[in-house]
Amino acid sequence: MIRSSNHGSSITGGEQITDCREMLSVEERTQVMERVVAAFAHMMYVDGLFQADPHPGNILLHRATAAEEEEWGTRWMPVILF
Repeated sequence: MIRSSNHGSSITGGEQITDCREMLSVEERTQVMERVVAAFAHMMYVDGLFQADPHPGNILLHRATAAEEEEWGTRWMPVILF
């Protein structure tokens, strides 16, 4: 999942990825990181975008609703900020 925002605006509905370690099982952490890597690869190789500041503060975790969890197959979805 990739979301963009205007500079200075706030994004709600996500937790800092660095604050979520205890909330996630090992399997969920693996799923999240696989999705982060896939998102970065898609941005670079498909969309031609490059996130030049890929530190943990620019990755949020969105807790899925029941419908999103069914669609995505996971409780957590990473949100990469630009």
